[in-house]
Amino acid sequence: MPKVQVHSEQDETLFAVLARQARGRSSAELWMTAVGGAVNATLLALLVPGLSWLATAFLCVAAYGAWGLADRSASDIMPGAAHEQDRLGHRRVLRGVFASVGVASAVWTMLAFMASALSGWNH
Repeated sequence: MPKVQVHSEQDETLFAVLARQARGRSSAELWMTAVGGAVNATLLALLVPGLSWLATAFLCVAAYGAWGLADRSASDIMPGAAHEQDRLGHRRVLRGVFASVGVASAVWTMLAFMASALSGWNH
């Protein structure tokens, strides 16, 4: 019989949902997400600077993939030895960096999109 996970409403934050989704993906999917998002963000930023808001959206996608990979790597480490604790600490720092990049790029995407969409509204 399959195990059914029950989540309370407290667990249903945006970050909890994204973490659950990332943990349900394979490493290959997360790698493709991280690399694909980074390539798209770079190409858009360099070739079409007017769509910088879309480039930051792809950066957010890349951060999601990279966070998922760092999270998976951290969960594979068995705590115990001192050097394992160091590795676990480094993975947690990486997760924090990728989460910060993702949140910052998502906020910047929303602000830049609104600025672009409303740029000519006050004549």
